[in-house]
Amino acid sequence: CLDDLGAEKTTEFAITTLYLILDRRVRDGKQTIITSNLSLEEIEQFLGARIASRISETKIVKIGMPDYRKKR
Repeated sequence: CLDDLGAEKTTEFAITTLYLILDRRVRDGKQTIITSNLSLEEIEQFLGARIASRISETKIVKIGMPDYRKKR
């Protein structure tokens, strides 16, 4: 489970490592749950086309919920 993908600062090392993890899991047919406030287009912008491409090969479920942090 990758929680809140795109919320952290990115480095080249982090992007490369994330791609390797996602690529291997997709190729091995392993399930991966990814949560993010970002759209696939925003993920591509921040993390690169290779990562967005791997994510796009999976089933994407969009859940629209209000941001509870803004209600505080």
